[in-house]
Amino acid sequence: MILFRHVAWLSKVLPTHRVSLVWVLSLLVSGLVAQQTSGVSKIQGRVIEKIGPKVQGVADAQVLISGQGLVSVDQNGYFTATVPNRTKLKIEVLPTTYQILRPQDGQVSPERLSYTIEIYVLSGTIDSNLQVNLRKLDEEITRITKQKQLSDRQVSRLEKALLDTVLFYQGQKQVWDRRLEQVEDQLEASTETNRRLRDSLRIFSGQIGILQDTVSALMARLSAALEAKYLRQKEIYETLTQEILDYESRLKDLQNWLPKVQDCYRNNQALYAFNDVCVAYSKARDALYNDQQTSLLGLQHYWDNPDAVTALESYFQQVFSGIHDPIVMEQVNKVVIRNFQEYSNKGIRKASETRKAGDQAHDELGVQIPKLEAVQSHLFDILKQEI
Repeated sequence: MILFRHVAWLSKVLPTHRVSLVWVLSLLVSGLVAQQTSGVSKIQGRVIEKIGPKVQGVADAQVLISGQGLVSVDQNGYFTATVPNRTKLKIEVLPTTYQILRPQDGQVSPERLSYTIEIYVLSGTIDSNLQVNLRKLDEEITRITKQKQLSDRQVSRLEKALLDTVLFYQGQKQVWDRRLEQVEDQLEASTETNRRLRDSLRIFSGQIGILQDTVSALMARLSAALEAKYLRQKEIYETLTQEILDYESRLKDLQNWLPKVQDCYRNNQALYAFNDVCVAYSKARDALYNDQQTSLLGLQHYWDNPDAVTALESYFQQVFSGIHDPIVMEQVNKVVIRNFQEYSNKGIRKASETRKAGDQAHDELGVQIPKLEAVQSHLFDILKQEI
């Protein structure tokens, strides 16, 4: 008689309980990505300008793409164009009264063609103070890019956050500059010394200096915070996607073995092989199960799009309620494995029932696995929008 001690672990490592998923979040429509055809890509971009606290599209601009010609924008500043794949683009904005702040020098790398290109412009000239802060921003982005720890999309988002900070404080500085000019004009027009105006002049001058120190310090702190956030986001993404891909691979291995389970009655080689497949599946499933709350909290905290949490909930639901509980537990564990244990302990051989349960589980997985892969594809699409 073949000894089936190697399969006794299954009743323990394939638990029947699971934690309920209780996240309820609203939906957020995702943005578009470039569509690639043979040799060319359809790209989308937007010309935008920061006016006070708001960022708005520039409706009267045109975009000149090197080698492609002039492209008009719509009333919200959006434009589309078809460009060669994997090509670095040089972009200019017309009329020339608009100065491009980002992308730097109007250069767009091939990696950034896959999502909406945001062209920040400034109407008028760039003063020396803004030049200093933009140079500091360039140095920070160059440093982060060279480290190669963040994805290009994450670097782009960090750069945008820093630029928004620079432009916000630039707007504040302009307010103080105008106040300073008013005080100076009043002093020049005054026929006698005006002590109060001179005090105001000193205060305004001091505030401008403090403002510059503030924006420099804030840029450094914000950059460090965002860099840490994006590194953690990337770590969560890599861990979660690897666990998901590993689970699906082990699940397919188990499915492929199910039509052959009756072979385990005839030789130990088949039994050991089936045992290894079940152990691998169990480890992959346990990794998903044990990390599910951590993964959901990670997506809730580090992804801006709440659809990420909703999509991961759907994936876990399909794994545990659609596959593991009704198929692996009910068919494989409670019938196939139980029959092997009875044969090992009591010599009761139920080859026909075992084969039938294996075939049924195989067929049911054939229906459920494509559904799981569709849910996984949707989840990955959402996650990759921020990686």
